[in-house]
Amino acid sequence: MARKAHMEDDFPIYIEACTEYVTTFKDVYDRDDGYVMLVSPPLRSRENARYIWAAMEDGTITITGTDDTCYSRKDKERRLEKDSDGKFIQDFRKVVNGNPGMELRLPILLSEGVNKGRITMKQLVKLTSSNIAKLYGCYPQKGTIQKGADADIAVINRNKAWVVQQDVLHNNLDYCPMAGTRLTGKVDMTICNGKILVENDSFCGTRGNGRFVKRSLNPQVLQRFSALSEM
Repeated sequence: MARKAHMEDDFPIYIEACTEYVTTFKDVYDRDDGYVMLVSPPLRSRENARYIWAAMEDGTITITGTDDTCYSRKDKERRLEKDSDGKFIQDFRKVVNGNPGMELRLPILLSEGVNKGRITMKQLVKLTSSNIAKLYGCYPQKGTIQKGADADIAVINRNKAWVVQQDVLHNNLDYCPMAGTRLTGKVDMTICNGKILVENDSFCGTRGNGRFVKRSLNPQVLQRFSALSEM
């Protein structure tokens, strides 16, 4: 216990969660193509999802993210063997881990989080923007709307009802882990440094428009657990 207390005093712990763990569950592994859903850590139960939502609401989970590993179905199947009926034998040791998630992260948190009363809009902003900017050492240049900050803004319609299908996403994959899911809440426009990059699902930016952001971590982030809310 002494070691645990020492670690907590010296090294604040910040926790990230990914949205697939609150929308997709371990029963998908029972499907014939369950291997396409293989991620690490593996998908869990709906009961686990309730704990994750509660941890987002009370601040235990600090940020939400996704590594957005967009492997094609062919990539997932590459090392799998087939049975006598020609079906793939599911073997987690032979499947590359990861699923796409970046494009659906904000709509999921809007639809299943804010609109269903699990988190507030203010908590959503912290989970997706301001807390991330603080932990990555680029706040207040990023993660806030104020004079002198970069004008990086997502314009949302929290009442937009739609059905997730691969043909409406932009990850260039041949499958969609959440196909058929009904969501309420969508991003209408993405603005980067004051310039519109995406509007009405169409990219209207230019290649090479990004720029390097030099970062410097605020010492408060390393000093105490409540640092993010105090900055």
